[in-house]
Amino acid sequence: MSLSKLTENMNNVQGLADKPVEAPEILKQVFDKAGNDIKSYINDTLTTQIDVLISNLQSGKIDTNKIVNDPTTGGSTYVASAEIVKSLNARVDTILSDVDTRIQNLGLKSGATTQITSGTSTPSGGNDGDVYIQYF
Repeated sequence: MSLSKLTENMNNVQGLADKPVEAPEILKQVFDKAGNDIKSYINDTLTTQIDVLISNLQSGKIDTNKIVNDPTTGGSTYVASAEIVKSLNARVDTILSDVDTRIQNLGLKSGATTQITSGTSTPSGGNDGDVYIQYF
């Protein structure tokens, strides 16, 4: 269940004439309309929907061991169980371990930084794998 969005137009004052032609009572209502619309949405729609979600969680109607996420739409259409997430984490760990092994096989250290320096003199100092560009 996704929460309802507030779709009410909040630009009530912008629709008024530059020089008011409405009675003071009407102007007051127009100025208060956006705040009252937000208040009604929160009190009558949003909190009701949240209360239903909380009730469903407490009664066990929603499995708290599920992760609900759809990165493409921001909605809740994709449901992955905790076991699937655990399996994906294991796969990522395996891939990262494989990358570290490949880096070590190249003779590099994982997380090592290569220094790139330049100058006109003969290179001196530095570490294996550093790059020195000599120009004349």
